[in-house]
Amino acid sequence: MVIAKVVFTQDNYYGEVYASQPAKFASVVGSRLMSYVFSFSIIRIAYILCYSLKNKYRHHASRLRSTGEGVDPNDPSHQTLQRM
Repeated sequence: MVIAKVVFTQDNYYGEVYASQPAKFASVVGSRLMSYVFSFSIIRIAYILCYSLKNKYRHHASRLRSTGEGVDPNDPSHQTLQRM
């Protein structure tokens, strides 16, 4: 992997170890990058779901608000669940 080569070839601490096992370093760097990509994907999916739920809530809340004047407990002509 090119990224591992660029990062570790000139490194004073890991340079010799990288030279002897470049495939291992490439594998570790690739795994780490994939974990970042996976984490980003999960965050993006959560954001999309949250946004979708928020829009659904707003839609239903606006429908409920537009059903009329609401319930007046002092109105004797209003049929309540207790009288049913």
